Amino acid sequence: MDEFVTKNIPTPRNEQGNNNHDGVALPTCPINHNKTRTQKEERKQEKEIDWHIRIQSASSVVMAICTFAIAGITLFYTYYAREQVGQMRQAVEESRKMREDSNKSSTDILEKMREQSAAMQAAADANKKAVELSERGIKGTQEQSHLDQRAWMGSADVPKWEVVVNRPLKVTIFLKNLGKTPAKKTQVAGVIEIVPENGSPNFTLENTAKRSRAVLVFPQQVVSHDFDVISPQTTVLDSTILNDIRTGKKRIYVHGINTYFDIFNRHQWATFCFFLGADGSKSELCEEHNDTGSY
Repeated sequence: MDEFVTKNIPTPRNEQGNNNHDGVALPTCPINHNKTRTQKEERKQEKEIDWHIRIQSASSVVMAICTFAIAGITLFYTYYAREQVGQMRQAVEESRKMREDSNKSSTDILEKMREQSAAMQAAADANKKAVELSERGIKGTQEQSHLDQRAWMGSADVPKWEVVVNRPLKVTIFLKNLGKTPAKKTQVAGVIEIVPENGSPNFTLENTAKRSRAVLVFPQQVVSHDFDVISPQTTVLDSTILNDIRTGKKRIYVHGINTYFDIFNRHQWATFCFFLGADGSKSELCEEHNDTGSY
């Protein structure tokens, strides 16, 4: 049975401060403490359950929000990454095109440089050839001028022979300056040589022959030179030698060299060679050793 407990409960006061309500005493009611405790625990459990529900709801909401946020971030990152990849591809493509253009441009430039270099080389070669031709032309003109203006020494006439039996042979040659300017330091060296039939003169004898005194020969001037040396040394022509000459068994040659300097200080030379005919009175020109040149 329920127990009724009396408890001192404050009595409401009236306006005069009395504790009774119109002189009526308030009754005390019995209280069931077990039932009160059970209700409190239920309410507490309900609150805890409600709190857990709210926490779980809040967690679910947070999870949903985080999921949506992650999904949004993922989508954004995917879009951003795709854009970056696209930009990178575009940059790579542009770089490749620029490199190709650069290579093509470099190739074109190199090709143009090669063409220009080839053209310049061709022009340089042409200029070089033109210069060479010009130099050759100038040298040719100068040489032609030298040839035209220089002295030219040569035989003026056939030699004069003095052939007398039992007397020394004497030959006089005549040289003339056929050029337009003087011949300086003109000298003559030569020999009279008796050569057997079918023999040839020994032109090396001129190298050891005595040279004449150097003289200046003006244009168109004629100078003479006497030879009285016979090789082999013979002072007198006897009848036997003269008979051999007339019969063709022997032949008398006069040959030598004339040296001089022209006005351009070039050392010039001219050779001469004659032989006495079988009749003993006529000179004939040798087939060789009548040349001219420069040292």
